[in-house]
Amino acid sequence: MGLIVIVFMSSLGYAYASLIGLFGAFIGSLTSTRLMQFFILKEHPEYAHEHTSGGNEQQISFKTEEQSLFLRVLNSLLDGGKTGVELGLAIIPGVLIISTLVMMFTFGPSQVGTNATGEAILAYTGGAYEGIELLPKLAGKIGFLFEWLFGFKDSTLIAFPIISLGSVGAALGLIPKFQANGVIDSNTIAVFSAIGMCWSGYLSTHTAMLDSLGFRQLTSKDLIAHTIGGLVAGTSAHWLYVGITLIGTLVTPELVGSSKGDAWMTDASGEKITTVYTSTLQQYNNGSYTLKNWYKDVEGSHIQFTVREDSTLHINNAYTTREGYYYVTIDEKAEGDNVHYAVFYPGEKYSKFSGNAQSGTFYLYAFIYSKQSKLIKEGYYWFKWGNPPHPKLVTPDDEQATTN
Repeated sequence: MGLIVIVFMSSLGYAYASLIGLFGAFIGSLTSTRLMQFFILKEHPEYAHEHTSGGNEQQISFKTEEQSLFLRVLNSLLDGGKTGVELGLAIIPGVLIISTLVMMFTFGPSQVGTNATGEAILAYTGGAYEGIELLPKLAGKIGFLFEWLFGFKDSTLIAFPIISLGSVGAALGLIPKFQANGVIDSNTIAVFSAIGMCWSGYLSTHTAMLDSLGFRQLTSKDLIAHTIGGLVAGTSAHWLYVGITLIGTLVTPELVGSSKGDAWMTDASGEKITTVYTSTLQQYNNGSYTLKNWYKDVEGSHIQFTVREDSTLHINNAYTTREGYYYVTIDEKAEGDNVHYAVFYPGEKYSKFSGNAQSGTFYLYAFIYSKQSKLIKEGYYWFKWGNPPHPKLVTPDDEQATTN
């Protein structure tokens, strides 16, 4: 399962983060093993000293039946398939019950549009993942704890660890949805990888394993040790990532390129250009970008971002994120109805980056608000340098592609 988790995360462009998660899983597994040893010795002190013997060769020997190679291969396939089906049937109830309950109480209704004030219109459409947002609300009450332990900025992310208790494979299925909502970053992937690798087989293996060894009474202690190990793995991965990132920031990124270009905001349909002005895009040797004075001539209105594997944008200087939306200050001194902050939605379909040093473009959907959270305007923010082709824009309301 560890290999599956790493390959899956790497396919999303987070190979580096998944390897940090692997080291976190090492720490978690060591913790879990030591705890289990402590519980065993407390209940069975006779195992404090190992007594080895030569064993009974007659009992432990295994002799292959005198059959042809074809029959032995056929028997192994039939017996192995039967055992696999029996194991699958044994773990399905726990996996289905836990995964279904978690998804039912994690995600709310779907967004079907926005009203005149820019607020989302939510409705139950019968689509996948729709339910009652109970777990995020409960997690939000102790959000500071999850943020300190795992670095989670969005309360819905708690669904992954909970579903991992039933099935890590089912939990991995949530990653594309989290990524589309813009709540995934490298730290989150590191934590998910560590917990996923440490908690794989949580419900599906422990009972059967201890039952076969004749120590069913230790099942509860085994689950306790495994639970603590997974939490330690996630926490270790988070702080490993923070430490490595901190070391990286001590080396000041070097400016490797700077391009001036035109910037403008469209209306909500993505068709009408409302303002055109000049901004400067700076590229650094660590792969990050800074767009200087991105909003008209407001000094200090910068956007710092990195480009994901799918060419969408991750905003690095957002002061908070909520359900995939990035909140970035435009003018700290703004009063009244003047422009104060922007809310970007750089999720899938709504942002894209492409180009090189000579020519390129990027865009993302933006909501502009006053200090009193009054919506001033919304539309695509588009920046281009050189002479790139016009991108196709998708509006959040109807998701119909239009071209400037």
